[in-house]
Amino acid sequence: ILVDQSIDLREPAITVGESPGGTRVAFRSLSGDLRLAGLLETMRADFERVVALGVRPEEALYLKGAILTTIGRPEEAIESLTEAIRIFPYYSDAYMKRSYPLLLLSRFDEALADANRALELWPACYEALLYRGTIRMARDEVQPAREDFTKAAELDPRRAEPHEALGALFVLTGEYEEAVRESTLAIERRESAKSLCNRAGALLGLNRLDEASRDLDRAVEVDPSDGPSFAQRAQLRMIRRELPGARLDVERALKRAADNPTIASMDANLLWMEGDVAGALRLIEGLKGAPFD
Repeated sequence: ILVDQSIDLREPAITVGESPGGTRVAFRSLSGDLRLAGLLETMRADFERVVALGVRPEEALYLKGAILTTIGRPEEAIESLTEAIRIFPYYSDAYMKRSYPLLLLSRFDEALADANRALELWPACYEALLYRGTIRMARDEVQPAREDFTKAAELDPRRAEPHEALGALFVLTGEYEEAVRESTLAIERRESAKSLCNRAGALLGLNRLDEASRDLDRAVEVDPSDGPSFAQRAQLRMIRRELPGARLDVERALKRAADNPTIASMDANLLWMEGDVAGALRLIEGLKGAPFD
C-alpha cells in the first residue's frame, strides 16, 4: 500500500486500484492548507471506507499512521505503525514510516533503528534512505547522511527531495558550489521555497548577493506562508543595510513562525542596527535559554 502525498489534497476522496506492488490507495482527506477543522471526522470516515474495501488490517494501520504523522500527531502515529508491525513483523514500509515520527520526537536511536530495519527488508527503498539520511543529519553524521541522500538520488533520479537534502547539507558544510548544483537540480525537478532558500544560502556564501536576492524573492512567491523564507531574505537585506525592507520581512517571518527563536534573535539584531539598543536588550533577555546559538 502506498500513500500518495503528491496528489491534490483539496477534496476528500479515496481511489483504490491494483499496482505491481499490490493494492494502491491514494488517500485524500486533508484540506490544502492543513486546517484541522472537520479534518479528524473526515479522516475517520475515510479510514472506515478503506477497511470496508478489504484492505488488510496492517495496511489500514499503516495508512492511519501515515495520516496521523501528516497532521502532527506523532505519538499516535507511532502506536498505529507499531500495531501494524506487530501484525506483520516484516512490513518494511511500516518501519520506514515509523522512523519519521520518532525523528520528530527526537528519539534518534529508535528512528535510526527503524530506518535500518526497513532497508534490511527492502534495500532499494527510496524513502527509507531519505529518512535515514535526515536522521543521520540530526545525529551530526554528515558523511553517512550524504551517502544516503546520494543513493536515494540514484534510485529515483526524477525526485527533487534527495537533491534538496544534499543542497542543505552542502550549505551546512560550506561546500557552496556543490550546494548550488544540488539545489538547482532540485528546483529543476520541483520548485520549492526550501530549495530556493538552500541555493540562496549557498550564493550568499559565494558573495553572489544579487542572485541570492532573486532566489529569495522567488521563494516567498512560491510559498507566502513560509516564515524561514522571509527570515532569510531579511538577513540578506540586513547585510545590504536595507533596514526598512528587512524590518518588513522580520515582521512577516514572526507572523508565520512566532515560536522560532532564530527569527526572534534576528529581530533583536535588527533592533540594534536600527538604533533601538534598549529594545534589543529586552528581547535578548526574553530569549535566554532558547535553543539557538
